[in-house]
Amino acid sequence: MAVAALSLAIIMGPTVWAWVRELLRKNRQLESRIQAIENLSEPFASNVARAVPVPLGRVIHVNIHFDETFWRETLKLSSEELEEIKTSVPLHNEFSKDGLEQFEKWFYLDIHIRIQEWRGGYKHVDVQGPLQERSSREFYPGGRADSCLWSFSLPPRPGDIGLPSVTLSIDEFWVRLWAFGGRFGYDEPLPLFMESPNSFLAVPLTEGRAAAPFHKQDYKIETWPDVYQDVKPWLRCYQNLDIKQGLAWQLWIQDCELFARSGGNSYQADSCLLEDYRRIIADYRTGEENRAFYQHLADSIEARREAERIRILCERLDRDEADAKKGV
Repeated sequence: MAVAALSLAIIMGPTVWAWVRELLRKNRQLESRIQAIENLSEPFASNVARAVPVPLGRVIHVNIHFDETFWRETLKLSSEELEEIKTSVPLHNEFSKDGLEQFEKWFYLDIHIRIQEWRGGYKHVDVQGPLQERSSREFYPGGRADSCLWSFSLPPRPGDIGLPSVTLSIDEFWVRLWAFGGRFGYDEPLPLFMESPNSFLAVPLTEGRAAAPFHKQDYKIETWPDVYQDVKPWLRCYQNLDIKQGLAWQLWIQDCELFARSGGNSYQADSCLLEDYRRIIADYRTGEENRAFYQHLADSIEARREAERIRILCERLDRDEADAKKGV
């Protein structure tokens, strides 16, 4: 392009030559901009991430564990019925036998649900685990917001009308486990504020008041026996271990938008969270219970930062003291 423009300028004269020089200058600017975009080096990448909405906002992971207690005590299956379902359901007792502390280290899951929340309202849901071959659901804005994710048929009893089953369903706000059909009846699960003998589990999919009692803010991941790693700010854990019912669930929220805004930097991610929490707290539409929850989160971040500053200061003082002794 440059050679052709130069030849044209020699033929056409000084006016065209001035135009060619301007064209070449703009071409060099364009090349440098393309190189900068291709490199995506800091802080350009962070600026782009903050300015452009992330296509994938959140990835939610729900892990559910069924202890033998659930089948034997909660559903009240007889020994004969337990024998009948053994070929389809692994009857294990790691939860009820080993207790909360040991189980919490290594969460044994029977069903895993992954929910991808994309910008624009589209959701993609994958379900898999020992009790479920992998299957997928898709939810579009304005469409049906609920679906059955998994269903397991229970042995029928004399007098049952229809086949009883345990059903796992999802809607916009909850993942629920409930019994349906046969001796359990055919009513949909009642609202959560009403007790229902046939509703066993409800995992909140939105953060705030409903999820607050289950938040594990200081949760650590055991990467090796007695070796623990802090959870990054863009990963948030909620958990409920119910030994009485023989059910346990974990909810992990992977905040892709926060990761992009912070550039994968934990300190910057905490700063972004503080900014978000303060905005939510100041919003008059935020209810008192939600406001208290987010205020607690903001206070915890600030307390953790203060503890980290004190730790760094103490280490610096210890080094200075050691250097002074060496000098003496």
